[in-house]
Amino acid sequence: RMASMIAHDLRNALSTIKMNLQMLLRRHNSATEVENEQCRMGLEQVRYMEEILRDMLIYARPEKIQRNWHDVPDLIDEALAALSNQLAEKDIHVVRNRDDRLPKLYCDRVKLLQIMRNLIGNAANAMARGGTLTISSQMTLVDAEPQILITIGDTGEGIPEDILPDVFEPFFTTRARGSGLGLAIVKRLVDQHNGSISIDSTQGEGTLATLTIPVEQQLRAQPKGEFSNGEYARH
Repeated sequence: RMASMIAHDLRNALSTIKMNLQMLLRRHNSATEVENEQCRMGLEQVRYMEEILRDMLIYARPEKIQRNWHDVPDLIDEALAALSNQLAEKDIHVVRNRDDRLPKLYCDRVKLLQIMRNLIGNAANAMARGGTLTISSQMTLVDAEPQILITIGDTGEGIPEDILPDVFEPFFTTRARGSGLGLAIVKRLVDQHNGSISIDSTQGEGTLATLTIPVEQQLRAQPKGEFSNGEYARH
C-alpha cells in the first residue's frame, strides 16, 4: 500500500512538471538553445522517473491475468515490432525461428507481451555494440507434460556467474539506471501463467533466457472437438 501511495502521488507531481516543461519547450521562438536543451533534459529525466514508478506500481499492485486464446509466434513478432527501432539503432541482427504449428496458448496477451518485451529489451541492452538476437518457440515435454518453450538468446556481454542467482530479486540491477524490477516482474507474470523461467549466461559470450508455459491448462479449457486421435490441434 505504501509503495502504491508513494508512486501515485509522485506520478501526479511529475505530470505537472512534465506539462510545464512541455509548455516551455513549445515557446522555442523566445527561448535560447540552451534553455531548450535544459527543457529536453528535464523531460527525459521525468520520463525516466515515470518508468521507475510504473514498474513500482506493477510490482506492488499486480493485476489478475485475463486469459484468452493467442498465437505465440504472433505475440513474439508483435514484441519484436515494438522494439524494432531499438534493435536497428544498435545494429542487432534478429534470427527468428518461427513454428506456426504451435497450438494457440490460453494466456494473458498483454502480460505475455510484457514478458517478451522485457526479455528482448534486456538482450538488446547487453549488445551495445551490436550482435545477434535469436528467438525460438517450440513444443516440449517437461515431466511428461506438454509445454510451449520460448528461448531468447543474445551474443552480448553476459552476466557474471556470482550474481546470476540474484537476477530475479526485486530491486537488483547492475545498470546505472533502472528500477531493478524488470526481471522480478517477469518472474511474477510467468508464475501467474503456471510457467517457469531460467537464465543461463557466460560472460563475454551471451545470455539465454528460457521460458516455458504449460499446455495442460489450455487442454482443460479447450472446447470439445478441438483435439482428435490424441494429437494437439493446429489452430
